[in-house]
Amino acid sequence: MRKPLLFVALLVLLVPACSHFDIVQYQPNPNDNHPQKTIERILKEQPPSWGDVPHSVKVQDDRIEMWLVQESGMPGLKFSSSEVSKVIYFKHIGKTVLHKHGSGVWYVEILDPLGQWMHSVNCYEVADAKAFIDALYTMKASLR
Repeated sequence: MRKPLLFVALLVLLVPACSHFDIVQYQPNPNDNHPQKTIERILKEQPPSWGDVPHSVKVQDDRIEMWLVQESGMPGLKFSSSEVSKVIYFKHIGKTVLHKHGSGVWYVEILDPLGQWMHSVNCYEVADAKAFIDALYTMKASLR
């Protein structure tokens, strides 16, 4: 009885260590000449296996509008899918946090002013992750 319990305890400790995200310090540069195009491109180019990739993105002066297909079920067995819209207002963005996943994928968290998660974006290249952050801050700065 102790061996299975010990095995489960070991798994609980090891599994989180296998998929960790390291926070990478980055100071945004709100100086993108075409921030709307940058945001749209990076949202559409996300690695599909890392989250919901929008099939349609519209970047307005004050917000990002996305349309995603969300599937329910288990890997390899989908029960249903539905289209979901999501809106992120630039004025509600408090900060962004850049992470590097152990596999090499870059992860940008968008948080509101209270530190609550709003959305996340995944990129293969650090340059794309930083360009996305810069574009968000450029759009936010243009609201003033």
